[in-house]
Amino acid sequence: MRPRRDTGHSELSAALRAAGIAEVDDSPLARALYSSDASLYRVLPQAVVRPRHVEEIEAALDVCRQLGVPLTVRGAGTSIAGNAVGPGVVLDTSRHLTRILQVDPDSSLAVVEPGVVQA
Repeated sequence: MRPRRDTGHSELSAALRAAGIAEVDDSPLARALYSSDASLYRVLPQAVVRPRHVEEIEAALDVCRQLGVPLTVRGAGTSIAGNAVGPGVVLDTSRHLTRILQVDPDSSLAVVEPGVVQA
């Protein structure tokens, strides 16, 4: 892995958008909202990405690798150990990637997108 480079959030956001990611938010409000989860930790991200499909997740990973920026995947933000916050890109799968693709009741298995919340 490349060493982390000090990338400004506007440069990072521009690179994410250029990679074809539709929902990139580096506004102060989004960054503040995604700086916390159900834990006591507060970590201000550089940008928030809300992928609409798997290819956007792959694009975000590629950009983060190229720029040496950490990526944190976040579902509903209910982590009590700080797992849903990070200093680079926070990738929120709970907005769009919420489909249940297949359920097999006989084997008690389901194939779901990463934003599905078990209820």
